[in-house]
Amino acid sequence: MGLEELPPELIERIALLLPLPDICSFRLSSRNMEAGGTHSHFKTHFYEKRIKVTEPELRKFAETVAAGGLPCLLRHVTLVAPLYDPEYLQCDADDKAMEIAGLNAVNVEDVQDAQLDCMLAEIKGLEDDQAAQLEMRDRGLDFALLGEAFGSLARHEVTLHSVTTEVKVHKGDVSRARHPLDQACKPTFPTAAYLSRLIFRVLGSHEVPIRALHLFNTEAMQDCCVPVDWLKDVDFSRSSTAWQTLSSLSLSLSNKLINRYVGAEGVLGHGWLLDHRLPTRPYEELLAESKDSKNFTGLVRLLECCESLTSLELSRVSLGVTTNAISHAQDAGILHAVDQVKLSNLTSLKLQGFHTAQDQMLGLLRRHRSLQHLSLRDFGILQGQLQPILDYSTHLAGAFPLTTSAMSLQELPQEIFDEILQLLPLHDTCSLRLVNRALAFVATDTDFKARFRAKTVEMNETGLRRFAKAMKCGGLSLLLRDLTLAAQVYDINTISDEIDDKQISSFGPDTPYASDGTLQHVIQPLGPEELKKMEADMEEMDKQDEELQKFQESKMDVFLLGAAFSGLDKHGIALDSIRAEVILYQQDSSTPVLPLWGFDDQPTWAAANYLTQVILNSLNLSDFHVEKLDLFNSDRMVGCSLAIDALSKVKFSNSLSALRNLKCLSLSISEGYDATAEELDPAYFEGFAGLLRGCSNLTHLDLADYRLAMYKHEDNPELYLLQSRGIVQALNEAQLPKLQTLKLQGFHLNEEQLLSIIQARHTLHQLSLRAIHLQGGRFQPILDYCTQDTKLKDILLDSLFNQGKLQFSPPWAIDESIENPTYDGYVDLKAHWRRGPDAGKIEYTIYGGGIRNVTELNWEQNIENWYGPHPDGQSRARHLLRPEEIWRALI
Repeated sequence: MGLEELPPELIERIALLLPLPDICSFRLSSRNMEAGGTHSHFKTHFYEKRIKVTEPELRKFAETVAAGGLPCLLRHVTLVAPLYDPEYLQCDADDKAMEIAGLNAVNVEDVQDAQLDCMLAEIKGLEDDQAAQLEMRDRGLDFALLGEAFGSLARHEVTLHSVTTEVKVHKGDVSRARHPLDQACKPTFPTAAYLSRLIFRVLGSHEVPIRALHLFNTEAMQDCCVPVDWLKDVDFSRSSTAWQTLSSLSLSLSNKLINRYVGAEGVLGHGWLLDHRLPTRPYEELLAESKDSKNFTGLVRLLECCESLTSLELSRVSLGVTTNAISHAQDAGILHAVDQVKLSNLTSLKLQGFHTAQDQMLGLLRRHRSLQHLSLRDFGILQGQLQPILDYSTHLAGAFPLTTSAMSLQELPQEIFDEILQLLPLHDTCSLRLVNRALAFVATDTDFKARFRAKTVEMNETGLRRFAKAMKCGGLSLLLRDLTLAAQVYDINTISDEIDDKQISSFGPDTPYASDGTLQHVIQPLGPEELKKMEADMEEMDKQDEELQKFQESKMDVFLLGAAFSGLDKHGIALDSIRAEVILYQQDSSTPVLPLWGFDDQPTWAAANYLTQVILNSLNLSDFHVEKLDLFNSDRMVGCSLAIDALSKVKFSNSLSALRNLKCLSLSISEGYDATAEELDPAYFEGFAGLLRGCSNLTHLDLADYRLAMYKHEDNPELYLLQSRGIVQALNEAQLPKLQTLKLQGFHLNEEQLLSIIQARHTLHQLSLRAIHLQGGRFQPILDYCTQDTKLKDILLDSLFNQGKLQFSPPWAIDESIENPTYDGYVDLKAHWRRGPDAGKIEYTIYGGGIRNVTELNWEQNIENWYGPHPDGQSRARHLLRPEEIWRALI
């Protein structure tokens, strides 16, 4: 069949795979084919255009659209403002120059000189581009050229479907731009504000119709925003065609930038934009300044211009020094600005990052009754409750008109029926099953039985007695497959210190992030009512802690847990997994948080040691089957580990122990909390060796090594070497004939030790190494042995260190920026090798430099969070855990 005989749809699909010059040739080759495909495969090449806001690109854009023709098929415009940061590369160049001065080897010095010359050339290029950019702005060429282009589009009767703004950071290679989240040094908001003002001026001065305007409110533009008070300097007085036709507005706003110390009665905010040369100002003055209605007049005028707006998206980002009170005042001002303007056509509203009062949000919804879609993300209620807002939004109060059609439950597909039942509480599910026999037959597993498959048991008397009784009685409780045992820690010292200081210094669900990803350590004063409530909470926590200590001293915990395990064994039930966790109570006795957010490691380690001993002693008393045992080695237990000497208090002599049935063991271990180098003799690791001997049928082993305290290793560098040596010896001596998967994390080893572990395991099919620090030797011989002399099918590598960071080479390197744009500029730390005919060897280079950007900063803090030590309970790792995983410790 000839191409001319193909249906137009197939012609278009073929043409879409071709570059533009080939499409032109394709169309010219045959008149029939030109007539057969006229739109999708040709015109769409001109639909989208990215324009860098520099004089050459703006001039080219203006000249192109002025001529008309195909360039006027443009529908989607993205304006990219460059931010040049030569100072960042200059710091690297200074470090490199100092390094050269200290070297004696001529050949190395020559190489370093060449690299330095290259860096200096890049710095010169950045400085030249920066100067050209400033000159363009000073001469007003940006407004003139972009205005000329938009004027030409208006004359040619072009309607733009969308205008999007972005900021890209140039701080190294001039040709490579980075996302704002990866900028590390320079703040991006001045560039974002400049580009916003430019596009506002152009749209207000030219009659080009547009449908959607997106200002930095995309995932790639995280931390790029416009301070809300800067909008008041924009002239929105002229009602242009752009504002009249705009139907969708998406905008990332920040608070007014308060670049000052906050100095009222111990209230001090820390921010990355703090200027220490500026004077200290009273907190009340700053709070009043943040509430000033003049900050929000620009936003009001902008919304008033957009009479045809149907969709509005607003995101709020924190900038500079702030406190919760100041931040919440800014939120209230922005939402009040939205409420002031009657947007009669608004059907969709999306708010992200706001905290407001119930009454204000309800008032906003009542004013905009035309809404059909409401989206709230990272949204907090300061006064009142969220439920009335949800009730109103789901038209219990007659809010959003929705068109629905009736359908009985029996007629629904199985998948939808399962989803509906998953949203119901257990007693409603039971009632629903009893109402209709047909429903009872439809719902058998995922919507009902699954509720009993996972269970979290707190390790207190009430929790364990209920668990033991349920396992003894049988019934639905025997559907249990995944068990989590949680040891409680009541952190009374933290709340006591806050009461004494009359101020809160701990982190909570509303703690804001600074722009570099760190939690802002905001100290907030306490009023009389708050102090009274905290004192009552502390008394209740103290009471529950005392009861817990008495219960643990009675040794009833081992008896009750052993009884529950015996009940499972009696009924022939095998568990898929047992997971050990520690949860902290810092604010009150009913709000658990995870160990990463604790301020004192010692109680956490004590609870982990206690829980491990209870679990292992209970398993020794029974013979029931469990597939997997996870001891503090999950993402929820970051910042918690088991002291390896705690295992010496467990007896592993019982040949009928449930441990011999284990297939998978996952364990995070550390040195003892007060361990010294003299104590780390072979007897210190005997408990760990006994555990491995008891798990003789293991097929999967995951070991993580946590460094408990940095200062101990600095004072005595032999400590972690002895720790690693003892673990390696115990691991090599263990008889694990069925082991197929081995994962090692956080260890500090030399080449000989790591190679000995791999050589001792001839049955391995998969090897995973994460955050391994090689203290002596090289990784290359180890990787060559794994790929050439073993039966390994898969090798996974992540964050390896050998006098620098290993950056892997294709084809095995993993580029995470493809899936997540926030990782742009920091790739190749991971690799995945698979055996095959053309597998080849794993190659890498070593980067020995320091932290270069925010992504690397987050990555480094993640490593410290996972493998220790993390400072003062603080975390920069906002991408490590989702909020519900951080603040809801119990399932």
